[in-house]
Amino acid sequence: SLQNWSLVDQAGNRVSLSGKTIDSHGTLLIKLTPGEMPLNNGGDSVELRDSNGNVMDRISYTRDQASTRGFVTKR
Repeated sequence: SLQNWSLVDQAGNRVSLSGKTIDSHGTLLIKLTPGEMPLNNGGDSVELRDSNGNVMDRISYTRDQASTRGFVTKR
């Protein structure tokens, strides 16, 4: 359960993940709606925070990656 977990970008924009679940070793695709978390075209970073606000994971992307309009994945 991702109850009270969130995604937070460098500007402090927050997207709640409450109500979502993910299986152990599973994958969850989060589709952001326009304006929900306006990520920067010059590069940005997004953190996955648990219910206590601890950073559990982080991914960053560069200006070049943003310009391709593709996906940035972390393996």
